[in-house]
Amino acid sequence: MKHVLTLEGIPPSKKNAKNVFSRGGRIFVISSKKYLAWEEEQSWYVKQWQGRKAGRSDLTLKKLIVTFCPKDKRKFDISNKFESVADLLVKNKIIVDDNYIYVPHIEAKINTDASDKGNTIIELEV
Repeated sequence: MKHVLTLEGIPPSKKNAKNVFSRGGRIFVISSKKYLAWEEEQSWYVKQWQGRKAGRSDLTLKKLIVTFCPKDKRKFDISNKFESVADLLVKNKIIVDDNYIYVPHIEAKINTDASDKGNTIIELEV
């Protein structure tokens, strides 16, 4: 069975957009405000989608396919964008973890000809 979730926009990179600061002699590294805002906004869509799927948070995946449909031809690192999406799915308990035990097959691709320009389409095959 295939479940499809569409997110608005292309995720900012979580990995390359970190803020570093120190407090009380300790160094802290957190994700950028842009990433955190995207994650919060998209979490709302994920929760709405999850509610329509009868609250399934225990999906055993066969395959996770993420298709990015950019608005323009700007290049970006697809693995960083994929990591942001996978972390969003874990945070919202759509998948238990994004390691190979829970997600044995992944695909990340670009579709520049899509009618869904500017969106990220996630297919969860269970």
